[in-house]
Amino acid sequence: MQSVLDERAAVLNSLERLSSAIYGQQLQAVLALFAPGPDTLLISSEAGEVARGPYELQALFERMFARAVRYSYRWEVTVISLYGDVATIYASGVIVTTSEAGLHEHPYRMTGVLLRSGSEWLWAHYHGSEPAG
Repeated sequence: MQSVLDERAAVLNSLERLSSAIYGQQLQAVLALFAPGPDTLLISSEAGEVARGPYELQALFERMFARAVRYSYRWEVTVISLYGDVATIYASGVIVTTSEAGLHEHPYRMTGVLLRSGSEWLWAHYHGSEPAG
């Protein structure tokens, strides 16, 4: 059994792997980080960016990766809580968009619920937002 610090590090690693795969527009790597069930839910910061289950997740990320923009994240605060095989995470920082128009940073925060699957933590719920004001 891993220590609480090791488990928190594994959850944080899942966030870092998700961020990296999104920046690299690696569709299969992104999808592999989500729980495979039909109730897995992603709510992102733009209107219409809601996906439930593996087929909708794939379609959402395909649309996202077809854009002429790349997304990366710089997390400044993370809070991870463990409840057996369930973890919650809150992270805040900035989302960085890179395109022909240049590089732009915006405040960004997210909450998530992850489920342990063997030694991995998979996303069951991800909710990201760009706070106003």
